[in-house]
Amino acid sequence: MNNYWNDRYKAGGNSGDGSYGDFAKHKAEIINDYIKKFGVKTISDFGCGDGNQTTLLTGFETYVGYDISSHALYLCNTKFKDNPNVNFCSLITDLPKAELSISLDVLYHILNENEYIEYLERLFLTSEKYVLAFTSDHERNKPESAHIFHRKFTDYVKKYHSNFELIETIENTLNTSAKFFLYKKI
Repeated sequence: MNNYWNDRYKAGGNSGDGSYGDFAKHKAEIINDYIKKFGVKTISDFGCGDGNQTTLLTGFETYVGYDISSHALYLCNTKFKDNPNVNFCSLITDLPKAELSISLDVLYHILNENEYIEYLERLFLTSEKYVLAFTSDHERNKPESAHIFHRKFTDYVKKYHSNFELIETIENTLNTSAKFFLYKKI
């Protein structure tokens, strides 16, 4: 999977439709509302991609974006080089905690089950207060989808991260099966 994204960014591609246009604006409105509503100061973004979505976020003090693509991280570090409050790095073993951990359009792109579990562990274990995921939550998979695999992720969270409670679900107003799931640490 890492090669797919590295090759995509090196070839001049971007993070995809979900990080641009109406999709990006919709996500930014939701995230920025939560940042303001809960007074979030620190954010960890697991799957920052090319950083376009990050340009739309406001109201935080510190943002750290993680990605599996070294080329995406290079693009982000170049784009945000003059902003000391925004940093980008690879997924390392000892990740700092943040008040809000976010995952946008990543979970259904993880095909390998072990990588999926590892990703969810990082997402929830680094959160001090909230986790916000924009993803699908079903198992209706199409055989022709080579880079998409849907799972019922809320079942996994309920079983393995019971110290987080699902406090809100926001339906997507755009034409996808993904929606927002907001968890709060209890």
